[in-house]
Order: sequence, then C-alpha cells, then structure tokens
Amino acid sequence: MTAKKEKANDNMELWNQVCETDPATTKQVNQRGGFRAICAQVQIKRATELWGAYGGNWRVQDLQWGCIGEPDKPAEITLDAVFVYPDGSFQISSDAVYKPGNDTRKKLLTDITTKSLSKLGFNSDVFEGKFDDDKYIQEQKAKHAHKPKDAAGGYIDEKQRKQLFDKMQEREMMPEQLKAIILKHCGIDNSVEIPKDKFSVIFTEASKFEQEKLPIDSTEQGQ
Repeated sequence: MTAKKEKANDNMELWNQVCETDPATTKQVNQRGGFRAICAQVQIKRATELWGAYGGNWRVQDLQWGCIGEPDKPAEITLDAVFVYPDGSFQISSDAVYKPGNDTRKKLLTDITTKSLSKLGFNSDVFEGKFDDDKYIQEQKAKHAHKPKDAAGGYIDEKQRKQLFDKMQEREMMPEQLKAIILKHCGIDNSVEIPKDKFSVIFTEASKFEQEKLPIDSTEQGQ
C-alpha cells in the first residue's frame, strides 16, 4: 500500500514563484501620498527567465491608442491592448496625462506591461502592502542576499521545468517532495531558479523516487 497522492493544485504555481520582491529593485516615490515602485525592467527580466524573450511567448499586442480632449491638444492619452502569455491572454488598459516631449506613449506601454504582469502575481507582496512592514522588508533583504549565484550561465528553461513536473506526476510525487529534492541540491524551494548544471541530478533523483510503503493495518491482516 502506498501513500495516497493528493491532487496538486497548480493554480498558484506561477504566482508563488514571482510574488516576492527584492527590496533592492524597488524605490520609494513621494507622490500621491507615497508608494513603493518596482523596477519595470526587473519585471521584464523575470518574465523573460520564465517565458523567453519579449515578443515571443509573451507580449502586448493589438494596441489601440486614443485621447481625451482635443485631437490636436489632448489632455490624456489612452491605451487599450491585449496581454498574451503562455497560459492565455487578457485585455488591459491605461491612460496618462499628455505632456509634449515626455515619452507619454512609451511610458503607457511600460505601464500596461507591468500592470499585466502584476495581475499574474509578479511582485504581489508590494501591491498587497507587505512593504509597509519594515520587518518584512528586512526578511526579503536577507533572503535575496543569500540567493545562489547563476554561475552555470543560466537557469533551466520552460521545457526542462515541464520535464520535471511531468516526472513528478509520473512518479506520483507531491509538490513538496519535488521541492525537497530541489532544496537539497540547490538551496532553493522553487523551479524557476534551478541552475542548468543542477537539472540532470535533480531529474535523475526524481526519476528514482518511490513513495514510502505504509504499514499494513493489523485489522486488514486478519481479513
């Protein structure tokens, strides 16, 4: 008799991988009452690690520009678009006060991109208000200070991550059991930052995984 396998809930997998933020990639903005801003380029880099270069598996498309006010002197510029990523797509919109020579359209496109990523969980801790707690900020500083260096020239790609999760299902592993193997060899508990040179050993160990046998109940032996 083997341990009963619980069905893994993958709905939060992406969210949990990208929800935490390195404080070093944020800055305090003293406008509109003050808020914490995230570096858009860091978000784009993280999405690239997951899905590949922008414009391929993920992108902003079907851009529709508009304006509020007179066409020759708009008060605001609007943008409606569709955000596409490997698991689907959705509509997104934004607007900004128009200022000549202020790269308003460029800023709007960046805003659309980061807003879309935030809906998928990217840097959720900032939007959830966790950065209002100095203790949380210090915890994140310590955590990101000890992240493994990317000495292998990159992390595993989406195809390799899928191979791992397929193997997990084949061997009837719980997600926590796969995380334990990753933690053992990489010192991390997620599949996003597995160095390429660690993939083979993790995949091999997952391939050999066997559920522990449960002791047979004494009442069953007598039946």
